[in-house]
Amino acid sequence: RLLYTQAEHEGGWDSPIPTGEMYAVDADGGDPERLYGYRRGGMQAGSHIQQATPERGSATFLSRIEGDPQHALIVVTNWEASGSAGAFTEVYKIDVRSGIKERVAVAPMRQAGYLADYHGHVRFAVGDDLSGSRVIYMRSADGGDWELLQQASDDHDWPIAFSADDKVVWFSCPGSPGFGICKFDPATRGMTRVWSNPHVEATGLVQGLAENSILGVGFTD
Repeated sequence: RLLYTQAEHEGGWDSPIPTGEMYAVDADGGDPERLYGYRRGGMQAGSHIQQATPERGSATFLSRIEGDPQHALIVVTNWEASGSAGAFTEVYKIDVRSGIKERVAVAPMRQAGYLADYHGHVRFAVGDDLSGSRVIYMRSADGGDWELLQQASDDHDWPIAFSADDKVVWFSCPGSPGFGICKFDPATRGMTRVWSNPHVEATGLVQGLAENSILGVGFTD
């Protein structure tokens, strides 16, 4: 099942404007469906069957869920709740065929980005507060309260990806000097720098041949 978003040309804008809607289609092009958006079909009169309903908001893909091809994680920004300071983004587990969704996480900050592990647990929330300071929160795999990672926030780190076994998290972090990539252990809260470059930052992590494996760091010098 393939999930995608859409943008449309409006007025005199050079670039298409995202509609906020999310769609799904089978790999062979069959069973297309609008999963989320303001033009999503709703419940018919007299029906007791649960269906996804139209919503005024924007949805973006967050993560697939290992072993569960029927669902995915998406991040939703509600247009009605967005103000000058931004909105409280929410993470939902969505059925990739029906569009029915269940909220699984919301961070204690506006305009948060999220990182989930490979089993669909939303573990990190990150963003910048109104003063421009980096704020990073973490929580356990079984949910619960968010915990502020003060040192990582002060260092302007950013969580990038989990290891294949979900035991390690790769972060962008300060180099020595310059730019770096660090390995974070959620169990001990230990942060270890594994790569740095005095001139350029990493362009991303290099995937290995094995599924979800990390082979190295990509950069342009």
